[in-house]
Amino acid sequence: MNNYFMGQDGFSWFIGVVEDRADPEKAGRVRVRCMGYHTADVQKIPTEDLPWASVMMPVTAGANSGIGFSPHFLIEGTWVVGFFRDPAKQEPVIMGALPGKNTTETTNFTIAASSKVGGYSGSSTTSAPPAAATSAGGFVDPNAKYPSELYLDIADTNLLAQESAATHPSKAIKDALDSWSTASGSAEQIASTQASAKYPSNHVFETESGHYVEFDDTEGNERIHLYHKMGTFIEIDKSGNVVIKTVGNVTNIVAGNMDTYVKGNYSVSAGGNIDVYAGGNLTEKVDGNRKTTITGNDEVAITGTLTAKVTKDVTNTFSANLTTTITALGSIKATGAMTVGGSSISFN
Repeated sequence: MNNYFMGQDGFSWFIGVVEDRADPEKAGRVRVRCMGYHTADVQKIPTEDLPWASVMMPVTAGANSGIGFSPHFLIEGTWVVGFFRDPAKQEPVIMGALPGKNTTETTNFTIAASSKVGGYSGSSTTSAPPAAATSAGGFVDPNAKYPSELYLDIADTNLLAQESAATHPSKAIKDALDSWSTASGSAEQIASTQASAKYPSNHVFETESGHYVEFDDTEGNERIHLYHKMGTFIEIDKSGNVVIKTVGNVTNIVAGNMDTYVKGNYSVSAGGNIDVYAGGNLTEKVDGNRKTTITGNDEVAITGTLTAKVTKDVTNTFSANLTTTITALGSIKATGAMTVGGSSISFN
């Protein structure tokens, strides 16, 4: 009979470093080298011999039937804290991650994050291959990728959250402002106020490839920002203005009806062609004036009837020749006087 019950024994906790997250069961487990329990000598305890550790997820995560947010964002090289739920200490559980500062120099209290001493964990500043990182010892990222060069000698807090937007890879894209011609003049993209975000009010969620979301609660600069690593983004500023910028194509498919209402002015500009197709009727109503300027040709093809009704005067001015061809009967009537003039008039 097993008299052991988890929680009724001593609480054995640890601090360690994630060295593997490729869980073959895709259950979100990670392999962690625990300080005081596992040696730093990877020849004695290779990464593949470390036990798989379950990750304690928040109540908003997918801990049941895929509902919620999953998987976690623990990556190789992340420092974590956890506990063992069995006396043999083969069933570790990760309770959380420990952010810090990745130093580049070794002291009596720290190990360099990106040097041979540090196990080449910051491979962006060295030419060492992953094999060199493995032979250097444990408690580092075996793939020699993390910490990244951007986070050496600074805190692990996202650059956008610690008032360092100027060094974030997306800065050049965010600073590039497009301008374009309109029917009545010109327009320019609204500049982002991302650089005005203050710590600790800007809450950032960024993925490994470079996608990120910002919820900026900085007083006077409240924003919401969704960014794709290629440069496409949606940003809502403190006044509720929205900037949507797409570096690729946009396809919008609506299975039902679509209604667009603009209280103010509405301007549409295209650097290329504009193609409008209506499978049914097309109704246009203009309560004010209408002005159309065409610098090229204008061609209208109507396979049905054409009815034009004008309640006021009509003035047509043609600076070149005018030719009207009617292949059926033609009739011109006026209820008042009609004047036809020209240097010569010919009736054939």
